[in-house]
Parts: sequence; structure tokens; C-alpha cells
Amino acid sequence: MSSYVHICTLCERGYDLGVGALLNSLILSGFRGKVSVGTRGEISALLGNIKTACFRHNICVSILNVDWDGHLTTFKPAFMRQILEATVENEGGVAYFDPDIVVEARWGFFESWIKNGVAVSSDVVHNMMHPHDPRKLMWRDIAERLNLEFRDFQGYANAGFVGVHRKHRTFLDSWAMLTDKLSEVGLLDPYAFRQRDPTHPFVAADQDVMNMSFHIADVPISLATPDGMGFQTTGATYMAHALGPKKPWQRGFLSQALRRGVRPSYAARRYWEYVEAPVPVFSSWEVRMAKLEIRAAALVARLAG
Repeated sequence: MSSYVHICTLCERGYDLGVGALLNSLILSGFRGKVSVGTRGEISALLGNIKTACFRHNICVSILNVDWDGHLTTFKPAFMRQILEATVENEGGVAYFDPDIVVEARWGFFESWIKNGVAVSSDVVHNMMHPHDPRKLMWRDIAERLNLEFRDFQGYANAGFVGVHRKHRTFLDSWAMLTDKLSEVGLLDPYAFRQRDPTHPFVAADQDVMNMSFHIADVPISLATPDGMGFQTTGATYMAHALGPKKPWQRGFLSQALRRGVRPSYAARRYWEYVEAPVPVFSSWEVRMAKLEIRAAALVARLAG
């Protein structure tokens, strides 16, 4: 039975290696349905192979050329809205996953989660916001200048995963509207991933605007703890999200352990469990070498610590 949720992701410059692992994890979680991959430039051979291989597992992958000049992260709300508008009524939701995420929980759990509210997970650091958090007060002032109502929401979510049921689609309208308006008035740079100024109201472009949207859209928000993305692994881990500029498929685990005493992250370890099958992203030999490097790096980091 196909999922009522249409999945989408955005990738470029080597992130197709993440898309392959994401799709493998979805297949193993029990997902069956439609996936749209937005990309810029020439479509990689790997994405073409992924599309063919996924079809054998009852997953229909569409590869879409994205016409967006800015940073791809700021295209998320428009892309999700575009996907939802193109679906038929019985496809009642859309879920965006960053291509550096792998799914750990069974897919049926995600469907239930998305029905209950906009599904997101708390961020690794800023997972709560006090009612008088200085950045939130800046957002409130901006909302007043834009004649928008502002409600309180004390959480702070990571923008790597967002699940939206059709009945909560006004959230995507609010997020896309804020992205456009803030860009027009110069408060948001759609070409930048982060601002270096910590006093800027939108330090993390797509993520801060998404969190401001929680205060604007009158829809329920279902916010999981940081465990939801594997940032902490003491509770319910639904996904594993590889943060930072160095991605698991780039390896270098041993050198980081030797130079900085850093052990491979939970997300990096989980990524290499999803790259061999059902869709081959790396060869069996490459997977074995990566896992050996991960074990060696973990040992070195433990001895160094």
C-alpha cells in the first residue's frame, strides 16, 4: 500500500550520495510511494541509477530541475508547497528530508506523526526558546511591522525534516510568505546559509525563518526532542541527521580522530549502514573499508580522550 505522504529532498554537488542512503532507509522502514528529488545542474548518473533501482521496490522517484538562484535551503517551503499542490487529494501530505538524513523508525510512525501536526524535531543546541528570548523578541517586532499576528511557541526545531499534512498546509504558506517578504525588505539573504553576526534576527536562514513561522501560522506543531534526529541517543531516535560541513560519505574519520580526538558521530555510523542495499551507493568493499575506518577512529578517539 502506498503512503499518502509524498517525500521530497533537495541536493547538489555530491549530496546524491546522501539521497541514496536516505532512500535505502525509507525502503527498509516500509515506505512505498512517491519521492521527488530537486536538483540543480546536470543530473548525476547515480541519481539515474537510484531512480531505476527504487522502482523495483515500489518507490517512484521523480528528479526535478530546480530553478532557484539562492541557497537551496531557502527553497524548502516553496518546493514543499509545489509538491503538495501537484499531488492528488488522497496524497494528503508532504515530508521534506535533508539528504544527510537516514530514517530509523518504521514509516507508519511518520504517517501518524504528520497527521497530528507539523512534524519537526528539536535542534541539537537551541532546542528551546524562552518567551523573552532576544531573537524571538526581534521576530515579534518584525511580525508587527509586517502586520502579522504572533503567538508564542517555546520550542526551536531543526529544519532538516519537516512533515506537513494537507490540512496544515497554511504553515507552508506562512513559511514561503515570510521567506519572500524578509528577502524583499533585506532582513534575509536568500543566498546565505548562515549569518556570522550572532545578533542578526535570522542567523540560520531557512531554520530561523521556519521557526518564526511557527509563531505566525495557526496550526498545531508536533515537536520531538533532540533524540528524534539522533542528536542524543538516550531516547526515541526516529532519524539520524549528520550535521556540519563534513558529511559521512566524505569519510576522513581517522584523520579527525588523530588531529582533534573526535569520534565518528552516531549519524555517520548509521549512514554507512544504508549505502549498500537495496540501492547500491557504494560497493561492498568500500563499505567494509569505511566501517573499519569508523571502528579505528572510535578507538583512537577513546584513547585520546
